Amino acid sequence: MKDTFFKIFVFLFFIGALGKISAQNADFKSDFSFPSTNTKADTSLDNIIYYYNSKTDYLIERTFDTHLDVFSTHYYNKANIPNDHYYLQLNNEGSATKDMIFHLDDMFSYKRNSNGFEPYNFTIDNVKYFQNRKAYTSLAYSNSINGNQFFNVEFAKNLYKGLNLQLNYFVNYADETFANSQVMNQFFNFSLNYITPSGRYRNNLAFAHNRAYIQENGGILNDSIFINQEYSKDGTYLVNNSSGWSKWKTSDYAFTQTFRIDKSDNNSPKIFNLGALVHSISYSRYAHLYDDRNKTIKDSLGTNIWRNSLFWTNNIYTNKGDFFIPLAIGINYDLLNFNDSLYSETFHLISPEIKFGLHYKNFRIDANLSTIVSDNEYKNDYQFAIVPKYFFFIGKSGGNHTNPQNNSFVFAEIKLQNKQPDYIFSHYLTENFAWDYDVQKTNSKCLSLGVALANKFIIKANVFELKNFYTINSDANIVSGDSYLYQLQLQNDFSIKSFRFKGVLTLQKADNEDILHLPLLTIKQGVAYSFSWIRGKLNTDVGLDFNYFTSYKADIYNPLLGIYCYQNSDKIGNYLFTDVYLNINIDRFCVFAMVQHPYSGLFNHNYFNSPLYPSQGFTFRYGVIWKLLD
Repeated sequence: MKDTFFKIFVFLFFIGALGKISAQNADFKSDFSFPSTNTKADTSLDNIIYYYNSKTDYLIERTFDTHLDVFSTHYYNKANIPNDHYYLQLNNEGSATKDMIFHLDDMFSYKRNSNGFEPYNFTIDNVKYFQNRKAYTSLAYSNSINGNQFFNVEFAKNLYKGLNLQLNYFVNYADETFANSQVMNQFFNFSLNYITPSGRYRNNLAFAHNRAYIQENGGILNDSIFINQEYSKDGTYLVNNSSGWSKWKTSDYAFTQTFRIDKSDNNSPKIFNLGALVHSISYSRYAHLYDDRNKTIKDSLGTNIWRNSLFWTNNIYTNKGDFFIPLAIGINYDLLNFNDSLYSETFHLISPEIKFGLHYKNFRIDANLSTIVSDNEYKNDYQFAIVPKYFFFIGKSGGNHTNPQNNSFVFAEIKLQNKQPDYIFSHYLTENFAWDYDVQKTNSKCLSLGVALANKFIIKANVFELKNFYTINSDANIVSGDSYLYQLQLQNDFSIKSFRFKGVLTLQKADNEDILHLPLLTIKQGVAYSFSWIRGKLNTDVGLDFNYFTSYKADIYNPLLGIYCYQNSDKIGNYLFTDVYLNINIDRFCVFAMVQHPYSGLFNHNYFNSPLYPSQGFTFRYGVIWKLLD
């Protein structure tokens, strides 16, 4: 394994050296997220009109981030980076996760069960596309005293005029405190995109693959922590103590092409025009396999999704004119196949969609409506959302309504949804469990109100009404109920002289805790102090990251099902995790060192980030990141 890893490293590094490289920030920057800074614009596409006509268009990058993010450099696990998610996870980095902050799924998020690796997965919605004149490569390697190591390489290059290639490979291996507790994750994505010189035709081709292996804590009782009873007697930890393991695999393929029928340009924009046609075809496969030496059949869960979509849009982005009406109308055909060890079922779904808006000066209103008209369990699924915004300016921002990232704005969102529950709630047939339920639609309503202030603060309040909300309890029984859920969230990303702050605070409360357990308060906050020395050649960041959530009855992980299940007995939380780190940057080369949980064991041993799975203790991590520019 080590020889193979070394050969891969040398091969990819050689490719990167030939390409000589740049770097980017590939996070989706919507009106509700903070923009990247310290970027150098690439003007190769300035004369091309863009249509917001597919889910991949907004992912096309036209900037090179030549600086390193203070708050993410020292982490490869996205679960630790401050954002509006806070994940439960098992004791190993890279293990299965569950979001502790409630979010409403999209209607089209068809799945057999909840995705257990959200901070890691590459999917069609988050792979990276580039249109750049310069090649780039980014290399990252990290290790810890507990043997948790990772390697990441990103490479992008313009192959010919408007044809661009991107590759990303990530691997992490964890063999940590607990005797036979191991994780091996490999994630890879590949994308091509092409834009004609006129910009009238473009296409995106993408492939993403994920493989995650977890040794399900077999042999955990052999660990000295349990032998010495530092936590409690070992009999209280009902984890799987046999030689069970889980393997997750996902694969995504997608091809999207756009042809602009209208020939308008920036000098003669039209509110209504002949628009463009957008065609997209994709295939996604999700699989979970569980194996145990005491079982005769391997438990498995699988989902296969084929999608074919055709849309027409008249949406032209232009910097001129105060009046703008975006419009997109289309239809999707989805073929869904769900399967487990002993059963398989297929559904055919047709769903028309319409997206429309009205943008006038500083006022914007956008809406979308989707519904399923097929004759099966998914019939009459629908979702409707409307989002009005009003932009205003603070200080000398100089922004306008066509460049909302430079503005402050107040916003509201009303979202209505009627959705078939995840398939696992209706049918499951394996060696260990079997059920067949006639489930009702989950009906959800959400009202959001908020304000974004000068790209530094976002304050948002949400009220959810959930009817027929489904969950699985610790005895593998399906339960459902109704609840109101209230949320208040504050995001921050600002600087005061040499200090940087980035974090999120979330308050949330459900009035029916018989179906939904959530921590009352979650906090993820980073604080960093930046300075230069040796005549400004070494840029240095010293920082602290704080993670905290209040005590609550968190969901418990079921390795046979591969999901987190509702439980009503054990509480975790009310423990502050702190990481201390140092980044030293020389141009685009960074060396970092980090101490995670330095006061492990000093006060108590109540540090769990998932019931029955104690969190890691003291860990020293070190690593390098190198971004090479052409």
